[in-house]
Amino acid sequence: MTGPTPADPVARSLLAQVGRLGYRVSTHRLQSSLLRTIPARVEYHAFVVGTGEQHVAHAPADEPDAELRAAAAMAESVGIDVEG
Repeated sequence: MTGPTPADPVARSLLAQVGRLGYRVSTHRLQSSLLRTIPARVEYHAFVVGTGEQHVAHAPADEPDAELRAAAAMAESVGIDVEG
C-alpha cells in the first residue's frame, strides 16, 4: 500500500485484503477544490498492473468514519463480502 496509512484498523485490514487479491492499493487524502465545489475526501485506488483493471472509492473527509466507508466500498468493488 502506498500513501498515508489509514488510522482505522478495520480500513487497513480491508485494504490489505484487497492487496492480497493482487491489487496495488494507494491511499490519498485530497483537499477541497479551490472554489470548494468538491469537498475534501479520503480516496483509495486499486490497480492490477498486468491487466490495467482499476477501482476507485472515496468518502467525504469530514465524516468520522470516512476511512472505513471508503475502504468498505473499495473491498466491495473488488468482490470482497464485507457484510459476511
